[in-house]
Amino acid sequence: MCTRLDVLEFFQQEIHTTTAFWNKVARVMLEKGILVRPPFIETEVKSDYVEDKQEFLGSYWGKDNRPLLSMEVEQLFYGIITNEVGKTLLTGFHQVTPSKPLRDYIERGIAIATDMIEDFGMKLLDSGITAPSHWEAYGAVSRSTTPPFSDKLMMFHINVLNSIGLANYAVSAGSTFRKDLILMYGRYLAQVTKYAADGIKLAIENKWLEEPPRFVDRKNLITLPPIKGEGWGILAVIG
Repeated sequence: MCTRLDVLEFFQQEIHTTTAFWNKVARVMLEKGILVRPPFIETEVKSDYVEDKQEFLGSYWGKDNRPLLSMEVEQLFYGIITNEVGKTLLTGFHQVTPSKPLRDYIERGIAIATDMIEDFGMKLLDSGITAPSHWEAYGAVSRSTTPPFSDKLMMFHINVLNSIGLANYAVSAGSTFRKDLILMYGRYLAQVTKYAADGIKLAIENKWLEEPPRFVDRKNLITLPPIKGEGWGILAVIG
């Protein structure tokens, strides 16, 4: 989205740095045996074309649906992984924040993530695909109840997770052809949208949300009295 060359160069460098960092993380996780590998799919010898539209699209209720496509498996698999990450982070936040409203809000997020992990996993299991293991098995959350971050920073991270989740589920819904999966993603898009909106309200109530730059409200501007010295702005540009 950038047009300034220095900003473009900055993002290119950050992409390179992040990729290099991920390579190091993946190498360590492989050495320790904790990297969750995606399902292996056997490649087809030849290409086939869809012949039965009803069989390919399936039903909304998930009965007698065709096996999952590779990209549908990918979306479900990494949907579980990202929700495991989010759930683990929320669990840590939940036990350290002193704010009851924030704890209640986090509890809702944990419940939504748990439901998605279970539903996504069942879709994989229905096609005979093993769902990724839970992160709790690795003891990812300590017993500490001392807040390492402010409530404002924790709320910021939750809002970022909400934004990423909404983008991921929208992509997932657009990447599948099975009606039951589209219905499931649509349901969770609605839930996460409501949850994210409530998070923004909570941040506003606690003075945690800085307003991003906004465009001038032209309709409101013409009802205000003119500011001295600015009356000839348009004519000056034209002239």
